Amino acid sequence: MKIKNLCLLIVFLSSFSTMSFAQFDGGGGGFMGGGPPGDGGPGMPPGEQNGNEQVEATAVKAIVGKKEITNKTFTATKANQSVIMIKAKGALTGENITITKGGGASSSEEQSNFTGTNAAVLAESPSSSTLNGCIVYTAAEGSNAIFAHGKEAKITINNMVIETQKNSSRGLDATYGGTIIADGISITTAGSHCAALATDRGEGTITVSNCKAQTAGEGSPGIYSTGNITARNSKFIATGSEACVIEGKNSITLDSCDLTGYKRCGVMLYQSFSGDAGVGTSVLTMGNSKMTAVTGPMFYCTNTHTAINLTNNNLIFDSGVILKADGAGRWGNKGKNGAQVDFTANNQILKGDMKIDSISSANITLGSGTDFNGAINAENQSKEVKLTLCKGAKVTLTADSHLASLIYKDMTNEEGIASINLNGYKLVVAGH
Repeated sequence: MKIKNLCLLIVFLSSFSTMSFAQFDGGGGGFMGGGPPGDGGPGMPPGEQNGNEQVEATAVKAIVGKKEITNKTFTATKANQSVIMIKAKGALTGENITITKGGGASSSEEQSNFTGTNAAVLAESPSSSTLNGCIVYTAAEGSNAIFAHGKEAKITINNMVIETQKNSSRGLDATYGGTIIADGISITTAGSHCAALATDRGEGTITVSNCKAQTAGEGSPGIYSTGNITARNSKFIATGSEACVIEGKNSITLDSCDLTGYKRCGVMLYQSFSGDAGVGTSVLTMGNSKMTAVTGPMFYCTNTHTAINLTNNNLIFDSGVILKADGAGRWGNKGKNGAQVDFTANNQILKGDMKIDSISSANITLGSGTDFNGAINAENQSKEVKLTLCKGAKVTLTADSHLASLIYKDMTNEEGIASINLNGYKLVVAGH
């Protein structure tokens, strides 16, 4: 962004006295996901709330064909009206645009969540657009900031500031295969169900670098994925929710990020069966990052198969529980809604307990350079817990632990036994 335009951006931001762009470094915030406990989560699917009514999506500025826009301001105030809509086969190159959705709530929660009706910027499929140095502000119910709908809808963003004030108004949102790629963005959301980054029905792909985001609402995690979301060198603070939520056979990949969740847990991996996410494995891959869970366990898994892959992270939590897998939540059929967890850690310090209930199971692999200090299945109630201990890993028990099997990988039994410090407790392996 040019210096002249950067100055204009700073002046514009200062005019919104109620906005909290400067709070990123001070903590506080909140963020949405797609339903409780995250966006798109535990709540009733929007279609069940609103029926199947269809409303016409309109826009103040409709982009048909190729268009370049520089140093302009656009405002929308009507219901179901976007500020800018990139129509099918359209392409927008925008620089230093101020985009304001000042009023006009969505009359269909389903359409605003799934197809982007009432979003500030809506890209239809097929289209490909680039936005540089823009400002997006929404103050209406169901007004997502940037929305890509459809498998050939793609938006590339650089140096953008986003703020949303009302409920169901996420920062970046992609559905039905849409794609958003962003670098150097700031996102603030204030309402409920307003994740900073979100994918919803039909999956989508979001990739961000150098993102600073904070969310304040209930059910507003920093990241809510029913698709594939990747964040690098980014910071997320969610004061009304978990830091991250993954639903169904979808993923979140974190590299060199700093995330804080104030409610329930650090990361929740689950399946609501609302129809927003396919059935399969929820995958969290996290490396060289910092994760803080102010309350609850670091990782909570329920009603789905999950894969948690950790490498060289700083995990901060006061609950004393690293992993909790159970069927105690309100999702799925009671007695059949436990979790199946594949937990792998490499070059990772782990301090805390792993709790797995009677209808859940876990395959735990502690790789080279991993130091585990805690208890595994201390209550001896899990369906099954298997532990693979690799050469270069260490275990120190803090309570009696119970396993269905124990495997030493790339080392002898003597080396494996020497890598476990019982610390005065028992390690009970079934059949031994």
